[in-house]
Amino acid sequence: MKMPMPPLARCLASGAALFAFVGCNEDRTAEIEELNDQLSEVRKDLDYHEKRSTELREKLKESQNEVAGLNAELRAARNDLRKAMHDLEGYRRKEEAVQQAEAEKPDAGELRESAKQDALEARDRMVDIVGDRRTGVGILVTEGGKTWIYCGREIIEGNNQLEIATKGGTSLKRFGAFEVARGASLVRLEVVEDGVEGVAPAGAGSKIERSTTVLCFAAGGDLVEGRASLDNDGLRIDRRIADCPAGSPVFHADTGELIGVVVATSGDEPTLWPDLDRGQVNGMVRLDGRTDWSAIPIGTFLKEARVLADADEMTRLVHAFAATHISAGGIVYGSLPGRASPEEVFAEHKTNSVVKSLGDFGPWLEENASRMSEADLGKRIRGVYESAQRLAQSQSNELSRTSFSPANAAAAVRSRKWREEANASLAKRLAALDD
Repeated sequence: MKMPMPPLARCLASGAALFAFVGCNEDRTAEIEELNDQLSEVRKDLDYHEKRSTELREKLKESQNEVAGLNAELRAARNDLRKAMHDLEGYRRKEEAVQQAEAEKPDAGELRESAKQDALEARDRMVDIVGDRRTGVGILVTEGGKTWIYCGREIIEGNNQLEIATKGGTSLKRFGAFEVARGASLVRLEVVEDGVEGVAPAGAGSKIERSTTVLCFAAGGDLVEGRASLDNDGLRIDRRIADCPAGSPVFHADTGELIGVVVATSGDEPTLWPDLDRGQVNGMVRLDGRTDWSAIPIGTFLKEARVLADADEMTRLVHAFAATHISAGGIVYGSLPGRASPEEVFAEHKTNSVVKSLGDFGPWLEENASRMSEADLGKRIRGVYESAQRLAQSQSNELSRTSFSPANAAAAVRSRKWREEANASLAKRLAALDD
């Protein structure tokens, strides 16, 4: 098969033929026109091929750019793959470490047993607090380079003297600062004896779930298990832990960490009349490093607490007199809040001169009431109430004169209010004598 002549070759051949024709001086017009037509076709072919060549070069350039882009994406993909493989290896190692840790981790029973052993060892850090009016327990706690005795404030307040010794019998004599927790019935007393170490508190890192198993020491010294829980009203403990003595340490049952101290609470609102049937109600203060402490000399604290305790005792006595009806027919005892009775209050103050006078007045009435005029008998009865009123007024003056520290300021406001209510009740009883 004969191959077609390329356009350029055809163009050269046509040119040569043209020169040949012209050189012969013959009339070759038709042939020249044909050659011109062929030359025009060749030029068209040449333009087409040049245009086509330009298009192909542009497409080649685009293809080269695409290849370069694909190569860049391939390199990025390879880098991502290497990173993913590295991360995957890291995850695999972590997973192996977790699995190994889980395999080596003691079971829940072993953790509980270990926590109990830690708590039992901490029992040697407990102390006995013996006062002339109240006794209780506390726990030695080492925190911030200092060792403190943590206990409920009700164990300390009201006493004139205190003797403190460890469970091992070591007497503690040297003390430093004394601090009261704001908003909680908890106090702490710094111990500056050499060689005395306490338990480290768990601090803020310790987690208490909505219901957490805890350990505490019962009154007999046995370690008991109970529950502590968080709700919208704060921290609560179940009856097993609440029955433990105030001042007892509370430990996390899974870790053995010291997380709190049992303290006496007064319920939702402090009251002058405790519930005699229920007795003392205990709660728990968490040791999480967030407690706000107020420093006060312990002597000042004890003095203020005694003034308030004496004031509240006298207030209850005034209420008892106001609830007692004395007439020619004898003495009739009314009722008091908190399931108490005037007779019970008078029995607690049987050495009080006014109470003794009331006790003697009953037999005197039986013997002499019928022989006295109504006016004289009325004066005698009024004299009993007025004696109680004068005694209360004397004690009220001391309460009013005393300036209380922030640690006892709120309690002082309550005591003064309670006294005003008692004085009003007694004044009402005296006014009734004139009716």
